[in-house]
Amino acid sequence: MIIQQTPYQSLFNCFRLVTSLSYNDLLTQYSSIGFWPDNALTFSWEATLGTQNNYNYSGGTNVLKVSQYQQGMLNEGFYRRQLAFAYDPINNNAYKSLLSSNYAIQAYKSQVISNQINANKTLVYQQAIMGTIYLKHLHHFFDKVCLLKGCLLRITLTLNQSYVTFTATQTTTDDVTTTAFTNVSVTSPLGGVSPLMIANGSQNQGGSYLPTGSYTLSLAVGKNCLQQQQTTIQGFTSGTLGASVTLNVPAYSFAPMFETSYLSSPIKKIVYTDIYQYSVPSIAGGQVFNQLITNGIANIKQVILIPFFTQAGSSLICSPIQSPFDSCGGGTTSPLCIIGNFQLQISGQNMLYNQYQYTYNEWLQQLYGVNSVNGGLTDGISSGLISQVDFETMYNYYVVDCSRMLPVEELVPKSVQILGQNFSSQAIQLFVFVNYGVEISIDVLT
Repeated sequence: MIIQQTPYQSLFNCFRLVTSLSYNDLLTQYSSIGFWPDNALTFSWEATLGTQNNYNYSGGTNVLKVSQYQQGMLNEGFYRRQLAFAYDPINNNAYKSLLSSNYAIQAYKSQVISNQINANKTLVYQQAIMGTIYLKHLHHFFDKVCLLKGCLLRITLTLNQSYVTFTATQTTTDDVTTTAFTNVSVTSPLGGVSPLMIANGSQNQGGSYLPTGSYTLSLAVGKNCLQQQQTTIQGFTSGTLGASVTLNVPAYSFAPMFETSYLSSPIKKIVYTDIYQYSVPSIAGGQVFNQLITNGIANIKQVILIPFFTQAGSSLICSPIQSPFDSCGGGTTSPLCIIGNFQLQISGQNMLYNQYQYTYNEWLQQLYGVNSVNGGLTDGISSGLISQVDFETMYNYYVVDCSRMLPVEELVPKSVQILGQNFSSQAIQLFVFVNYGVEISIDVLT
């Protein structure tokens, strides 16, 4: 990452968590990888920038002002993710005396690798970030696959290496310094979520230290920067951690008796889920919708709706899922994106006995027990990672379990239709994911 800016470690978060396609993967990532989810109550809203949930300094706002939520309060998830790669052995002598930059590089430790102002008064600020992603989070197949012997797997990854350009205008009034952001442009080659995030420009927030000027913020996998204009800046250096993605796969040697037992049943059946994705582009505020998602998918397990505000027909500078000021798309949804009178139909049959008219229905009946200990039904144990307050504010995932069916019906393709009403005052778009069961058989001998 190369940024033309003033040196300030906590300005940018360049590894916002980009979740997998399903709600289950979201919960799994939070619990096993150790990423911190964004706070649901620390957002603010304005007509141009949209939702801002990028506060990395606690301003001490009165938390009793619940109508303002906690504007200016610390988004702890954002802040803690920044700490994961804020190690700066270049400008911090205390770090140098404990662990030098050279050895930190050999240990593949995330760190600041360039932080200097060149002769042209342009600051070059680069960070090397070590990210670990488990195969089981890329696809459910890898979570369910058994031990395989002599198999060849080909994995193709399309990397979302985006960049953001923007203008910062710093002003100081009555000893209060703030920075406003304009001319924001996001380039995401895949058209999806942009993982780059800029800290807020309010007083004492990380972005408020940015002086007036034009900036470029980019993300590249590997050691080479993809922005050619940035590579020509004096003081630029290549990455230090690795030239490309590394795949680590464990290999086991069977004891003879266990190998014989393993090969005695050479046909291994792998049961997993795949995903069908569909989007509903725009639903106006208060509008009723009735949308056919697909004409036929067999063995449907779950249907998941994720709502976001839409850029079309609004004054937002960019789509919320690509906004460098918004946490949505990286875990949260747009705030207060409530859907009412909600119903899901599979082949014309209602999956919900009654339409869900208020948020308590959706959260308690369908969402609370997902990936929770004993389905969240044991008194005294609070195992759900999303509370009702979080759900009603910025984690508006709508999950419907469709797996309860007779075995004879699993192979019958069925249509999927969603009905409801947008209770939000803003126009929204829906990303719909249909999890359906798949099974394959592998002969480990051949």
